[in-house]
Amino acid sequence: MTQLERRATAAVASILVLRMATLFMVLPVLAPYALGLAGQPGLAVGLAIGAYGLTQAVLQIPFGWLSDRIGRRAVIALGLLIYALGSWLAADAQSVEALVAARLLQGGGAIASAATALLADVTRDAVRTTAMAIVGASIGAAFLLALVIGPVLVGVAGVPGLFQMASVGAGLAMLILLVVPSAQALPAELQTRTGSAGLSDLFILDLGVFLLHAMLAALFVGLPFLLLDQGRELAEHWRLYLPAMLLSLLPVFPLIRWAEQGDRLGKVFAVLALALLVASMALALDILHVLPVIWLFFVGFNWLEATLPSLVSRRAPRQRR
Repeated sequence: MTQLERRATAAVASILVLRMATLFMVLPVLAPYALGLAGQPGLAVGLAIGAYGLTQAVLQIPFGWLSDRIGRRAVIALGLLIYALGSWLAADAQSVEALVAARLLQGGGAIASAATALLADVTRDAVRTTAMAIVGASIGAAFLLALVIGPVLVGVAGVPGLFQMASVGAGLAMLILLVVPSAQALPAELQTRTGSAGLSDLFILDLGVFLLHAMLAALFVGLPFLLLDQGRELAEHWRLYLPAMLLSLLPVFPLIRWAEQGDRLGKVFAVLALALLVASMALALDILHVLPVIWLFFVGFNWLEATLPSLVSRRAPRQRR
């Protein structure tokens, strides 16, 4: 990577980490907080948790489309502003209905597609998978750190305080956005090629991204119950996730560099997709020690999480990235 590419990667990673870390901190404590506002279990409590994801899913493509037309940084700044406003309103919510509305607005800051496209604009094809792996690893580390410190901070600032931190984090991310170089500022030799893949080819890659994250969601739905059955307290689960995630990064970056050299991408892809399948089956059947299996799962997941979006960005025309 050149110095400019390192700066761009660090800036994009920092923007996403600031947004996601503060969001993740709320997750372990949001359900009981929403239940306290509602007074009883019901649909509103579930919506308070899921509303963010709903507007995120609906608006990713429109925000990506808009970033192709008015620029990545303008759309990211708009999304961060929406997220900050939604977070501040969530902090002030006095009813579960107000919390649901604030969470819907919070999710309206759907910047992931624009941020990924921005990273693709300012990195060469040869280093893009590595850049995306750095961003993915940073978000993963933020997720684990948030799960650990979120319950601690809620004891000091309360859930409204966490939402206020999310708003401040979005403001800091907007400042970092100012240092991200634009694609037009890159030397000609660093500018990325324009892809020409058909929609069917892109759809297959997009489907792969969807299935990969569906597997991750399924893991975190089922694995906590498996660990509880093994006698591990819920508050201690991060002690397993953290080393598994960190150790999984050790082979990922060398594998990315090795796969990018020569014609090895397809072979590595197949091997790590198989590793992901084996790890998932082992967890489902509870036939192996949990830590090595989770490590194997995250090796496959982290490599594929970086490689699939990188392939999409290479093959998509820039004007529709």
